[in-house]
Amino acid sequence: MIPAALLGTGSLVLGGTGSGKTASIVIPLLKGLLRHRQDDPGGRFAMLVIDPKAELLDVVRAHIGDPERLVVLGEEGSPSVDFHEGARGSMSPMEAFDHALDFLSPDARRSVRSGGDNQYWQMAGMDLARQLVGLVAAIESAGRTVVGMLRRRDMWEDPTTRSAAPEPSPSRVFMEMLWQVGGFFQPQETTLAAFRGRIAMATSVIERFAVSNQCTRRGTGAGVTIPPGRRDALRVVRLIRRMVATTEWPDDMRNEALRTWFRDVDLNMTAIAEQLWRRYPSSGTPEAPVGQTLLLDAFVATNAPGSSWYAQPAGLLAGLLASLRIGRETRFDAAGKEVQAIGDALRRIARSVGRSDLAEALAAIGSADAKTMFWHADIAMSLIKPLIDPDVARRLHLDPVRACGATVSMADCVEAGRVVVFQPQLLATDADNAFSRTLKQLFFRATLSRRNRTRGVAYIVDEAHRYLTSDEAEWVDICRAHRGIVCLASQSLASIRLAMAKREVDLHSEEIGAAIQVLATNLASKYVFRVSDQGTRELLRNLIPSSPGGGVNLVDARPPTTLRVGECFALLADGSFTRARIRLDADDEGPP
Repeated sequence: MIPAALLGTGSLVLGGTGSGKTASIVIPLLKGLLRHRQDDPGGRFAMLVIDPKAELLDVVRAHIGDPERLVVLGEEGSPSVDFHEGARGSMSPMEAFDHALDFLSPDARRSVRSGGDNQYWQMAGMDLARQLVGLVAAIESAGRTVVGMLRRRDMWEDPTTRSAAPEPSPSRVFMEMLWQVGGFFQPQETTLAAFRGRIAMATSVIERFAVSNQCTRRGTGAGVTIPPGRRDALRVVRLIRRMVATTEWPDDMRNEALRTWFRDVDLNMTAIAEQLWRRYPSSGTPEAPVGQTLLLDAFVATNAPGSSWYAQPAGLLAGLLASLRIGRETRFDAAGKEVQAIGDALRRIARSVGRSDLAEALAAIGSADAKTMFWHADIAMSLIKPLIDPDVARRLHLDPVRACGATVSMADCVEAGRVVVFQPQLLATDADNAFSRTLKQLFFRATLSRRNRTRGVAYIVDEAHRYLTSDEAEWVDICRAHRGIVCLASQSLASIRLAMAKREVDLHSEEIGAAIQVLATNLASKYVFRVSDQGTRELLRNLIPSSPGGGVNLVDARPPTTLRVGECFALLADGSFTRARIRLDADDEGPP
């Protein structure tokens, strides 16, 4: 029997499948933590439990006492986690997107956040922004015509009223994109004058400041040659300004949906204003003449509170995705083909009815092959795919602009001493792994900033090698000072090393080894069940002293491969060790 008090510094549990590690260590520890001061809401443990084998949730339900304390994520109908918890509204779309990059893999973060030295965002990023703006301009200007055509042919369906359906096809996605433009036929009272003026101001500023390298305080610039990509982008901006300024909207369109459309265009214009003006030369240092700084920064401060000082094409992309609500399932390659296909028909309509503005809008995205037009978007989508994965969208609310009612805040869960349980699939998908790692980051952040510093917190992970990063090494180094307990159960040190090598691509092998050593050092109680991994065996040999007189080490005499189910080498926080079947004192009040 091992007293639960010895588990207060954390536990590392290693053992192959079927070795008994979960039943012998993890479940008894979980029971003790759940029972700890159950009648004292201020003294209960706040816990994050990752349960890929679906063995721990039933234990939690049986021993938690107060059902309201349990939060289960990932199940059908369960709430999503608010990634921006509390910060939404104080950040511009660019800042919020940069915040969401913590959700990405390290190589994706490095690609997106790099400055002038990164060739993708420096050279291709602006072209990507141009293509997206062109796509948006075409859809916005042509949408009403498309809607009318589809209505006349009885092909139009309001996507907000249809029943639940399988995953939307590219055609369904594109229809919903068009509905965002054409679906404002329900009359409501509102005014559009403010948005009309702000968008006109934004587009004017964009055009004024993007055409030259040096500007006076009045925005008069020296004549320079505008790069083709920027010239095309400016053409779209001017088109949008003319559309907003000259279109006569019928009274029955003056409603909330149309007002929302104007607001979204307003956000986009702000993002484009920053992007076109903040240029990254090869040195990575933005050009910032005094006149530009004074005028444009005043504009940004007025129109996008908290806006980033420097915007990158990634920020513009994020603003478009979030503000225009294109849809989590959107694939730009499929959308590009559909835009090209429907564009031919729309151009014929435009010519037949004399709509020169519509024809010009369609020309903004060109008539080239869709693969040529959207290949930059494909590259970008590979970077941000985790952010718009439908499985992730169901579990994690990443929208930097709009809040969602059915969300849960990890910070609130920690403050209230709740138990958050997530059950990934046993054959974990990329979305499962990414969501689990994000939960961990939010939990660590909430623990460090919680108001009740005396409340204990616990982080329990089964099959931990699937979710470990260098974050755990940093966390176990400081968690005891924050009354934190960690229990990581994995197959072997080799499993942990392999998984971290795949995820921490920016770390060298020596750094990964050091991170694993930090885990092994700071998780003071170690339990090694039946395992054949040589690295785990070496860990035991280094920690268990040899017999007096130079005899054979216990690990060599009774290697881990000979352990029976439920039997393990136990190296405890008080310095003692044993080789035996383990029974934790689960009836104890739990760790102090």
